[in-house]
Amino acid sequence: MIVLHILLGILKAVGILLLVLLGLLLLLLLSLLFCPVGYGIQGEKDEAGCRGTAKISWLFHLVSVKGTYSGSGGEMQCTVRLFGISLEKVLALLEKRRERRKNSKNTVSFLAEASKEQAQEQPPRTEAKVQETEPKPETTEEDKQKKQKHTPTRESWLKKAWNFLKKLWELPSRFFKALKNFRLTWKKICAKMESIKKLLKSEQFQNGKSLLFAEVKKFLRRIRPGKVEGHVKFGLEDPCLAGELLGAAGIFYPLYGKHFTIEPYFDRNLFQGRIGIKGRIYGIHFVLLAWNLFWSRDIRYLVKKIRTYF
Repeated sequence: MIVLHILLGILKAVGILLLVLLGLLLLLLLSLLFCPVGYGIQGEKDEAGCRGTAKISWLFHLVSVKGTYSGSGGEMQCTVRLFGISLEKVLALLEKRRERRKNSKNTVSFLAEASKEQAQEQPPRTEAKVQETEPKPETTEEDKQKKQKHTPTRESWLKKAWNFLKKLWELPSRFFKALKNFRLTWKKICAKMESIKKLLKSEQFQNGKSLLFAEVKKFLRRIRPGKVEGHVKFGLEDPCLAGELLGAAGIFYPLYGKHFTIEPYFDRNLFQGRIGIKGRIYGIHFVLLAWNLFWSRDIRYLVKKIRTYF
């Protein structure tokens, strides 16, 4: 009974540990799918130059990455924070601890070596170095013959002429063989191009293309910035071209909304302003996109066909 009770206790502890691990994995998976990744971009351009910052945060700013660019220095700086603590500071502290441990180990080893040297100290011994002169062996005639370089045998001029004529005789056959291979490869390329044309005109390709465009459009709509604000001043010496650019910017007015203004100038070249973009991306959006494309028969058929071409 005691052994059975111990086994049941061990199994209970292992089961609790497995449940805790599964719960942590499930929590991590849910956080990846439903906890948004926030992004923000801020930029400014004036007479001094360009400046900007970009930030990405996840899990309620517990993990964040921030990049800054200053127009004066022209340097890009990137900082990574975990739980609000800069990763550079953590690495610097770890490096300092490693250096301290190395220094302490070096001092201990130095003291141990010094004590050993003092304990094993003995008077120096003088050893006479004896230089033995060995007679060099005399070189015999056989060694001289081995050292001599053997001159390679040269082919006669008749053999060279025969090889040259043989190559000339084989030249037409090689040319026709290369031409035949070229015709075969050209036929294969033409057949592959015809099959690609048929694939592009097929119903599966049209259905897959429409589905792909629709899903990508949904995905971009879901991850688009939620807030865009700023003010831009631009101008050109050519008023006609400036008016065309202003009309093209007006087409995209529903995207940037009312918080973004454009101030045109028609008498000088100018481009200044500031812009701010904020948005969120959920991991479930990537899963939905992959799920809808994977279960489409047309998309799977197109993928198989494209693999055969490569």
